Amino acid sequence: NIGICFLGCFESTEPRSDEPTPEMIGKAGELVGILAHRFNIELSFATLKGHKQHKNAKTLCPGNKVMECLDDILSKAQSCKK
Repeated sequence: NIGICFLGCFESTEPRSDEPTPEMIGKAGELVGILAHRFNIELSFATLKGHKQHKNAKTLCPGNKVMECLDDILSKAQSCKK
């Protein structure tokens, strides 16, 4: 597993919730693409997951606002995988 951390609170149910910036999402996609290429990881929703999607995870991480951006992260990663 490779973990990428987003600093902030991206869960809309929290009183002080942040919005992930387009730059954060874009750079995350680039990083995912580079790492996928480097470690020969297939890019799909089976391999790109939020922390809360893993078995036995008891967390809201990375927050629904980042989860809503997984399509964008995956698209960017696929275009950056070189």
